[in-house]
Amino acid sequence: MRELAEIARRWTAEGRGAVLARPLTEQGFGPRRPADALLVDEDGTCHGTLYRGAFDTRLADAAARMPAGRTALVCEVSVHGEEVKEARLTCGGQAEILLQPLSAVPAGWWDLLAEGADAALVTHLDTTRTRATSTVVGPTRTEAAGPPRGAASPRAVATPEGAASPEGAATPGGAVLWEGAASSRAVVTPEGAASPGGAATPGGAVLSEGAASPRAVATPEGVATPEGVATPEGAATPEGAATPEGAASSRAVVTPEGAASMEGAATPGGAVLSEGAASSRAVASPQGAASPQTPEQAARQLLARHRAGREVRYTDAGLVLIETCPAVPHLVIVGGGELAELLVAQARVLGWQATVTDSAPDARALLTTRPAACLIVLSHEPDVDVPVLHTALTADVGYVGALGSRRTQARRAEALTAAGLDATHLARVHGPIGLDLGARTPAETALAVCAEVLVALGGRGREDDGRPADA
Repeated sequence: MRELAEIARRWTAEGRGAVLARPLTEQGFGPRRPADALLVDEDGTCHGTLYRGAFDTRLADAAARMPAGRTALVCEVSVHGEEVKEARLTCGGQAEILLQPLSAVPAGWWDLLAEGADAALVTHLDTTRTRATSTVVGPTRTEAAGPPRGAASPRAVATPEGAASPEGAATPGGAVLWEGAASSRAVVTPEGAASPGGAATPGGAVLSEGAASPRAVATPEGVATPEGVATPEGAATPEGAATPEGAASSRAVVTPEGAASMEGAATPGGAVLSEGAASSRAVASPQGAASPQTPEQAARQLLARHRAGREVRYTDAGLVLIETCPAVPHLVIVGGGELAELLVAQARVLGWQATVTDSAPDARALLTTRPAACLIVLSHEPDVDVPVLHTALTADVGYVGALGSRRTQARRAEALTAAGLDATHLARVHGPIGLDLGARTPAETALAVCAEVLVALGGRGREDDGRPADA
């Protein structure tokens, strides 16, 4: 979707009646880019890509027929058999596409995408699927409700219909998240009040996390179950344990009927989309179980995993679509040569950005100004590699890799230690560089390095054994 930012900004400024189309739920189709979307102009012209254009004509017709005043329209599409080959898709599939007037999409969304920054869009779709309200979650955005004063209750977040009190009691018509020393988290339904110990009040379901009860999911009757046990009403636990109506899945999302889906498969009660870095926390069904986090918090969590994608959650008020577009990785390659050229080529294939420089000041400037900068040091010059590594390690750059022999790595570590860095800093340096893919040629090494960058940005565990030695 990031490639649509400039067009969307221009059309928004011109007040054109365009429509943004993107998947709400889907099944099949095989691997594809999870952030694909389509902009449909007033004359039916389509910009962007969605299912390789298989449904462009149909979506343009639907956009033209959208009733005035509506902010959402859901269009069902499918492709099977010979149509799959004609569309040059990997597999057939079916999807629900959300069409939303461009005027209903916050301008800040396109601004963040154009800047290359982390961006998430949270869209609330009502139960009639005719009204959509979108909010932007960006790198500097704060929660809607700030923390109340006092150590006992450091944070309270209220829904739009309710206000949070300092002690975490739910106000009429509103749900409250309360976090404090005695109970690290409690979520209350609109009819109930949160207690620090996590006991449910009459009429309300409570989820409480704390020392006495690490995690519990409450039934509508207010009886909390142990972690990992589904309630009779079919509410999944935060770890994705399934209800009697669904299969167990650590990446489950619960539909309004209470059935858990796996990898985006449709459940009997509805279709679920779960793309990119899916949240392991469960989404509750309307029967009364509460979600451990707000959609905005979930968006931040997905951005932290640096995976573009979409995730649908079900609430009493309708669906919530969470779309994440992490900042585009920018490889800052210090030092030239064949490997540098191949790293640039590999970055281009992945849709990343890359800059090659021999200048320490230029590299340091890039590392501190690019939102998703990644450092790859190929230079063996002490007056270049050491200051650049120091900047990257103190600026908390997402990936820091350095090519070099054991002697070179030891020399760098000694200099960085003398400059005030400790073992924690030094442990973040990937060296030898690249995942152990059995790389031997420069092209294979470039692939291994980019694979390691991908792993690091995704927050996955690092493997230190069996890495290829580099000279």
